[in-house]
Amino acid sequence: MPNDDLACAHAESAALLNLDPDKLSPADALKCDLVSALRLVVDDELARATSGNGADLGKLIVAVEHLTGFMRDAKSAEPEDEEEDPNYDWTKDPDSPKYKLKAYLDLSIEAAREDERYNAAKEIDQLKARIAEQASEIEDLRAACAKPVKARHAAGGGLLAWWRRRQKIA
Repeated sequence: MPNDDLACAHAESAALLNLDPDKLSPADALKCDLVSALRLVVDDELARATSGNGADLGKLIVAVEHLTGFMRDAKSAEPEDEEEDPNYDWTKDPDSPKYKLKAYLDLSIEAAREDERYNAAKEIDQLKARIAEQASEIEDLRAACAKPVKARHAAGGGLLAWWRRRQKIA
């Protein structure tokens, strides 16, 4: 039974390190043992911290840093994706992430344009209403200006008569 737990721990550690558990070199087996031990330390300290017992946070931090270091090294050792086919046209492949991104971008641009058209139409309607209001106001002013002016000096000779009256007052 302990061998099963050890084999299970090796398999989990190998999976974390992107290694094949059946084809481990001595160095890879040692890395798997270290990762298993670090995982046990992290699990133990987290259990102590969550149960209210005195957890050694320094030990937990060091274990997590080393464990993430091993995992970071494993990720950088992953093989790069194969080079793309130069004849591949992603614009015709609806499953391509680039195609999906372009479709999303096109939809976003069209939505923004539709929004802009709606706002422009709304502004045009407001401006038409304002122009109609101002045209009505202009007509009212023209009508007020077109009313006949009452004769100020009904019987009296116009400007000369007014000037004489003014001279008498002064």
